[in-house]
Amino acid sequence: MTTLHLIRDSALSNNSINLCLTNLSATDVIVLIDDGCYNINSAFISDAQKIIPLKQCYAIEEHINARGLQVNTAIVINYEYLLELIFNHQNVITWQ
Repeated sequence: MTTLHLIRDSALSNNSINLCLTNLSATDVIVLIDDGCYNINSAFISDAQKIIPLKQCYAIEEHINARGLQVNTAIVINYEYLLELIFNHQNVITWQ
């Protein structure tokens, strides 16, 4: 069973990032949205990539640009691709 994890908060704001990591499996996908984009080059992504490959870590382009961030550790996607991901996964969990 594949799960899409939507990360909406920075690791600095709460513990949801650690909870996500404890529930992450090798077939899951992560999408960073809203303030979750601040995790883009953090230890969270490198920890997640010990479980899932880089090709399963995404960030929303508009949210990255709005925060002036540089992306080195995730694939930048648009809203249309996010919609595809949502409909192609059996479960969606929003971490906030």
